[in-house]
Amino acid sequence: VIIDSSHIGTTIHFDELPPDQAQQLLFMNSEARFIFYKNISNKINHPTKIICLTSIDGGMGYNGADSNVSDPSLGALIGFYKALRKEWVDSDVKIIDFSLKVILEEFDTVMQNVIAEIVHSGMGVEIAYPNGMRMILKIDEKEIRADQKLTFSNNDTFLITGGGTGIAAQISLALAQKYPANFIIVDLLPLPENIGALALLDEAGLEKIRQDIHERLKAEHKKVTPVMINREFDAITKAIEIHRNIETVKNFGRKIEYIACDVRDFENLKSSLNEARKNVGQVTAIVHAAGIDKSHFLDQKSVEEFHNVFSVKAQGAYNLMHLCQDDPLKLAGAFSSISGRFGNAAQLDYSAANSFLNYWVKMLHHRRKNIHAISLIWSGWKDVGIAWRNEFVRQKSEEMGLNFIEVNEGIAAFMQEIENKNSDQEVILHKGLNGFVEPGLSITGLHDYPLIDRVIKEENKIIRANRMFSVNRDALIDQHRLGKTPILPAVAYSELAVEYYALQAGKKDHYALRDLTFANAFKLFHEQPRELFI
Repeated sequence: VIIDSSHIGTTIHFDELPPDQAQQLLFMNSEARFIFYKNISNKINHPTKIICLTSIDGGMGYNGADSNVSDPSLGALIGFYKALRKEWVDSDVKIIDFSLKVILEEFDTVMQNVIAEIVHSGMGVEIAYPNGMRMILKIDEKEIRADQKLTFSNNDTFLITGGGTGIAAQISLALAQKYPANFIIVDLLPLPENIGALALLDEAGLEKIRQDIHERLKAEHKKVTPVMINREFDAITKAIEIHRNIETVKNFGRKIEYIACDVRDFENLKSSLNEARKNVGQVTAIVHAAGIDKSHFLDQKSVEEFHNVFSVKAQGAYNLMHLCQDDPLKLAGAFSSISGRFGNAAQLDYSAANSFLNYWVKMLHHRRKNIHAISLIWSGWKDVGIAWRNEFVRQKSEEMGLNFIEVNEGIAAFMQEIENKNSDQEVILHKGLNGFVEPGLSITGLHDYPLIDRVIKEENKIIRANRMFSVNRDALIDQHRLGKTPILPAVAYSELAVEYYALQAGKKDHYALRDLTFANAFKLFHEQPRELFI
């Protein structure tokens, strides 16, 4: 049994820490744990039990109006252990949160509950004991609501990290098209002085650039590999994409400043933001979307890799918080991931970083109540983003039931979430979470309903269910074809209708369906996945 007691019983106000102390705290609650488990993994068998104790608010940070999250580094610790749970599947990993008051005044009770968790194996991963009652964290579907509507004008400036390319760039373009706001885009890549000329090149011109890179590298090195060529060429094509995105924003009539800077570099980011503000004004909206991922299991992941993946999101968030503390913020949005919410094998660092962001948002929500602070917990997007660039995830997503979000769907969801201010601090945005949510950890348990990926609710009532069908995932459609075209058999429609009914009315021994008609066949043209809803 391993018990990680973190720094329970200690009050830490993360937003008041100087940079060196903040970095040390982040190190202890992420990288230090990684180093510990990496070292013991080769020396002992996986322990039967691993229990992490935290003292957030006695409710995992979900005590509503009474919640006071002051130390989001505990969120990093929580994300780390949720990922370790997915990697060390033969270990029973739990996180238990006690309030500071209970730890200081009722420690015997705390230990009785801890011992009970060691001896028994109850349901749940994130656990609390408010008023002595064992509670576990579950997710639920919820319709969006607005306590206040947000809109943005030419007096607003969006600061978007990681916004040069990818998902954040798509978001930036959509915002610029809709709102007459100003923009500060932060990304790593400096733009060459001749970027305007490079952006005009056609395919032949770009191929000439590639050949020139090849010839130069041959003169400088004994052996030239495709990786060496692609590294330099890809930097040029990415710079061209950034430049074109900037020009598109300008063509919408918006002011935009591009900062080539590592979000972890406090001093460089500080001076660059001060210069940018002179042109576009004070920052009123932050979208922290910068991030990298290097998926490797614990025994294959290096300390350096863990540090780089984790710190971009965590250290970047700390820097943004301090450098914009005097700006008139009305929005602080973090791009998080389902890896941080549920944990994911081979992503200890990425899960810890995104879970940190979830709690960073909770801290901002409590500290600056006038801000719409929200963590957008994304599953993978199609055609862009970290998940799509992961070849394994891209190829296996259909079989895993992890359906990618279309770009237009993701943009619409983002707009809806930032424009409708409410008390929700975390929102999971997905098209199916098959395999990520363990049985019993969702209010609407779908594990016994194989033809339903997700549901939509209004006023706690299910009004719609969706299912993505594909030949890689569903033998029932792969082996049922009209000519060469996969077609959904009638029995599948019937089963879907029954499952939808059973979700709401409860399971029965028998079902009767009447008045069935089939106006149009459900086909997978060109064998492409297709979503059906009821």
